[in-house]
Amino acid sequence: MSRVTERLSLDELANFMSNRTITISVDSPSGVAIDVLAQKLQATQKLLWNVGSTIAGGGRRGVWKNEVLQSCTLLVANLHMGSVDVSAELPPPTSLLAEDDLGPPALARLVETLDAVRANDVARVRRIYPDHGQRARVVKSIRPLSPEEDAEYSLRVSVDGWSLPLDGGFRDTLVGIIRSDIEELPYEATRRITGTLYLIEVAGGPPLVGVEVQHRKIQCHLDSEDEAVVRDLIPGSLVEVEGRATLTQGGDIDEIIQVTDISMVQPFLALRWTRVEYANRRLVLREPIVVAQQYEDGLWVCSHEPLGILVAGDSRRAAMDSLRAEFLELWDFIAQENDGSLTQDAIELKNRLRTLVEKEESIA
Repeated sequence: MSRVTERLSLDELANFMSNRTITISVDSPSGVAIDVLAQKLQATQKLLWNVGSTIAGGGRRGVWKNEVLQSCTLLVANLHMGSVDVSAELPPPTSLLAEDDLGPPALARLVETLDAVRANDVARVRRIYPDHGQRARVVKSIRPLSPEEDAEYSLRVSVDGWSLPLDGGFRDTLVGIIRSDIEELPYEATRRITGTLYLIEVAGGPPLVGVEVQHRKIQCHLDSEDEAVVRDLIPGSLVEVEGRATLTQGGDIDEIIQVTDISMVQPFLALRWTRVEYANRRLVLREPIVVAQQYEDGLWVCSHEPLGILVAGDSRRAAMDSLRAEFLELWDFIAQENDGSLTQDAIELKNRLRTLVEKEESIA
């Protein structure tokens, strides 16, 4: 039976040193999208390569060594549908390389790393990776594996009976660990911006990107360990960037001098929700609803046209929270009201809501 642990013993870690299989499980009530599955499998592979590099030597920047690619490249061994479970195996040891087989120890260190991040054990992460550059590259490469902020799917990583769910709070914990390596000065603050990527520079030093936010161009400086992340970005795309920022006297962002989190966003892709959760309440829906999202003039706009919901916020999270709150208000003050107190339009909205919502649950 799978077991979730907050701290692995030395004996348990030793048992993983001979293991060659890792399983990635993705579960979604509305089905697992192919692009989500592909992204998570690719993120798992890059994470293992980065972990293997810390054992082989290096692991700060640049391409992966041949022995890392030889030993740590995962091969699909089994695939179970429903919720999608993909089991992947390390390749068998090869006599072509004189170096030791890096695969099993890299897989064991990957387990220890995820275990430490899940427990928010910053000191332990630093013990595993004393070198700042190696630590930054590994920890940052976990970000694409963790579920997105508004993802409805759940994800689990399993190795030989050890099992770790990556829930909605995992990414927040991860970003907090990345922040812990950054010391802020009095004239600096952690800030998050959303805007259009107009500049990418990766030659001649640590990478630099430029983001246009409400007609202002803000330069964002990344560590050299982020070069691989930057190469996946597309100029002209919408990106979210968080990091240590210098501020003007008026409190505006002058530039982001050290990025802690950067990702491309695609607000034109609608979300499919099978439940609506807010505060300690959950409404389970009989069929998925489609939530449209877009970014306009510095604001995130989210909407569900059939129920007449249109909200905005200065961040995607704020807009999504507003949409969830309004949905619950409609459920409380329209769907539960007597017809005699409602207009004809409101009665029709009430009927749509009561047809759509299957049940309400409390969230512990």
